Amino acid sequence: ISGIVLSTLKDYNLTRLTDPIIIQTFYIEDLIRMRRLGTQLRLFALITSNHVNESSTDYNYYQSESGIRDLSKIVQAVAPDYQLVVHFDNRGMILGPTNLTRWAHHYNLSVYPY
Repeated sequence: ISGIVLSTLKDYNLTRLTDPIIIQTFYIEDLIRMRRLGTQLRLFALITSNHVNESSTDYNYYQSESGIRDLSKIVQAVAPDYQLVVHFDNRGMILGPTNLTRWAHHYNLSVYPY
């Protein structure tokens, strides 16, 4: 589907980083494929937990520092489940950012939790 999406957007002259398009998916392999196909569009990696079985993507890897570092070469932002962005206490109060958030910022990625 990656090629079809990019071809359709190209038909509408939507190919540049500054165009009002963001492509985001849970299937990070598609984002890698799109970047290899040469797209300059903004790509966001949706991140969840492996137990959700959203796709065959290994989300544990993409929650690690090396995974975030690798993503930073492909995407402009990560969009993780909100529970992966900050630590909560047992009352639901925010204690502070997770390593995923720190690493994303360190590698110049924006973070857009859902």
